[in-house]
This record gives sequence, C-alpha cells and structure tokens, in this order.
Amino acid sequence: MGGLIAVRYAQRFPESIDGLIPHGASFRLALEVPKVKAALGNLMSGLWPGLTLANEVDPKVLSHDPEAVKAYLADPLVHDRISTRLFTEIMANMAEANAHAGVIAMPLLVIHGGADRLTHPEGSRAFYDAAASHDKTLKMFDGLYHETFHELDKEKVLETLREWLAARA
Repeated sequence: MGGLIAVRYAQRFPESIDGLIPHGASFRLALEVPKVKAALGNLMSGLWPGLTLANEVDPKVLSHDPEAVKAYLADPLVHDRISTRLFTEIMANMAEANAHAGVIAMPLLVIHGGADRLTHPEGSRAFYDAAASHDKTLKMFDGLYHETFHELDKEKVLETLREWLAARA
C-alpha cells in the first residue's frame, strides 16, 4: 500500500514533492474480490469497521526469493486479515488515485513486476498513461512478482532506480 499512499499524498500536496516513484502500487487489484465479500466489507465498514476478514494474499506470490517470503511470514506485524474499514479505504483511494492521475506533473518513475499477482501491472500502466508529467518513465520487470526490491533479480530494479535518481539529482 506504500505506493498508493505516496501517490495520494503527491496528489494532495504536489508542491511538496520533487519526484514520485510508486512501486507495485495498488492502482488495480490482481485478485478478484468476490462480490459477496466486497458487499459485506462495504456494509460492515460502516457498522463494524474493526471486523476482519481473510485478505486472500498468498505470501508465495510476493517474491521468488524464499528468504524474502520467509521474512514476510516471520514478521509479527504481518497477518492474513484485513479490516472492513481498511478494505473500503483502500478501494476508495485506488479509485481516487486513478481519477486524479492527471494531477501528477512531477518527475515520475512507475515500477511494477510484470508477474505481480496482487496488484495488476495494467493498473500501473493506466496510471502512467494518465499522469500529466512530461518526465515520466514506466518500468515493467517481466517475470517479477509484487516485491520487486525483494526479488532474486532485484539488482536490475535497483539499478533502474539508481539511474533514474542520478539523472535527476
């Protein structure tokens, strides 16, 4: 959700941002949320915002690096639940981020794993296309999952980031 949070901040306070690098951002879910579950989440968000439901995230699709997956699973702050309020806030902010992509006029580097099964790569492509920035770059890394900075082949992702930053520093 970090990429989505950064984008929403940049949309609200563009004067405070010199550049934006959303990474695997939640512009579009790759997982299909069952309609009944989405309706229940929306209803319960107002009635019982702390109610949690299974988040359907399979940790094995975060990274090809077994050590990264192991660290994710060992993190005491990671769990397989999502509150109804968090679900509705994520969905609302995804819609707002996409609706206001044209506000993004600062230098933009969008990074996404081409095999991401949590957030759909096409969501990043659509956001990139709609952004108003004249200095924008889209980097899709074929075969990489959601956590591109924690993949076995992360050096090519980090090199892209270093080059992009160096060209603008």
